[in-house]
Amino acid sequence: NDGRIASVAGTWRMADFGASFAQEMRAGLTAVIPDVRLDPRTRAPEVVAAYESIGTRAVLDVPLVQDGRLVAMLFIHHPD
Repeated sequence: NDGRIASVAGTWRMADFGASFAQEMRAGLTAVIPDVRLDPRTRAPEVVAAYESIGTRAVLDVPLVQDGRLVAMLFIHHPD
């Protein structure tokens, strides 16, 4: 990254970033969210706060599901 977003390496609870978002990831669906404050999957105040805690406002997440299980995720997050 260009240094504007801190590393998010670690373990996170996907539900903290939106229950329907987490459900879509487990189903193998790519998520494009231009503004987490406006998207119905992520606009709840506690979810927006979770994204703000990692300096993220826009999201592109691509899940990898193998044998029906979410095993990895490629993500691009943007602060603006």
